[in-house]
Amino acid sequence: MSCANLGLSGLKTIIQDLLVGNFIRLRTNGVVSSIRKEQIGSLSLANNELTDSDELRELLSHLPALSNINLSNNNFTEFPADLFNANRALANFDLKGKELQILKNFASSTFACKRIILLFT
Repeated sequence: MSCANLGLSGLKTIIQDLLVGNFIRLRTNGVVSSIRKEQIGSLSLANNELTDSDELRELLSHLPALSNINLSNNNFTEFPADLFNANRALANFDLKGKELQILKNFASSTFACKRIILLFT
């Protein structure tokens, strides 16, 4: 599922959809569709303006089938140590792009994720 290049600065609307209806709404060519959270195994949030790692942790906790997430080219500066505890199914975590200034206690939490891509430009 792609939510890339949408100019998102936060994840509250997506989280609200998950809390209220257990789905994420996606608009494609003017048509709105709802994708149930159990069907979301891959999610791209690349090329947005995301900064809030606490919102990211909450989003991960509501997507039990999510195994791949692409967060390339966002504005995160830190991640909490327990980020991966929110979703044990997560296998690939892609952070290509903008340099992270702070990876606070991040290394200790990577055990839950099989592959993390950290390529900075």
